[in-house]
Formats: sequence, C-alpha cells, structure tokens
Amino acid sequence: MPHKSPEARAAYHRAYHAANRDKVLAYKAAYRAVNREAIAEDQHRRYMEDRDARLEKARAQIANCDPLVRQGYCLKSGAKIRAAERGMAFNLSREWILSRLRIGICEATGVQFDPDSTTLVATIDRRNNALGYTQANCWLVTRTFNSAKADRPLAEVAHLLRRAA
Repeated sequence: MPHKSPEARAAYHRAYHAANRDKVLAYKAAYRAVNREAIAEDQHRRYMEDRDARLEKARAQIANCDPLVRQGYCLKSGAKIRAAERGMAFNLSREWILSRLRIGICEATGVQFDPDSTTLVATIDRRNNALGYTQANCWLVTRTFNSAKADRPLAEVAHLLRRAA
C-alpha cells in the first residue's frame, strides 16, 4: 500500500503492530531463532565500530574534568562493581562521594587525604562488611586505615590503634 508520506507510513505500521501484536512477536522470535549468530555478529561489529569513538570521548571527558570528580567517579564505579559481584545493595551517589572528597579528611582517623600518596588516598569502606554499599554503612577513609580494618570490627581496629599510639 503506497503511503503519501513517511508519517503516514509510520502511522500505518503502528496501527498494524497494535492490531497484530501476537503475530508480530511470533515472527520476530522466529527470525531471531533462525538468525541468532548473524544478529550477534552484527551487534558485535557495530559495537567494535563505535568502540574507538566511545573510548576517545571518554578519555577526553576524563582528561578535562576536575581531579576530585575523576577520583569520585573511580571510587563510585569500583564500589558499584564490587556490590554487583557480591549481590549487595548500592546507593552511593556521586554527590555523596564528592562532598566527602571535598572535605578531604579521613572519616575514621582525621588524617588529610593525599591523592599523590599510595597510602593516604581516599577509599570507600563499609563499616559492617556484611552489609552493602549504602550511605548509612559507608565512609571515606585512607587506604591505610581500610587495609588495617579489613574484615575486623571497628572496636577491634580502635583497640589496635590505641595500642599502636
């Protein structure tokens, strides 16, 4: 059926799909079953074509952003990946992390963060390791404190710190 305009053609197809929903879905499922490998190859090809452009765009965004914003992004994405791998809750927002980074002080020890140091850099720690990455359960601490705490309860770490002092 010839259509007078692209809009008329789109309207016809929408109406056909609405009236024949089950028929259209069955056709699409049968097509995907027969052409599964070709569809996967096409998706992979398109992904690889766009990959370099996406990577370049991401690199440009990272290179031009505030170092604290970059650090916050890395902290958040790492915690989000760990939460997903462990099946834990995650609700840390970018703003929550950045607000603590801008203060610049370890919430456990009061030591100032030093992004150029390997030991005094900020990390996200879960107060209770059995719980997820939530704002109520997490705080920003130095890598040294986070490593010393590991899976220990806070009371044990506090005892260790008092003995070391």
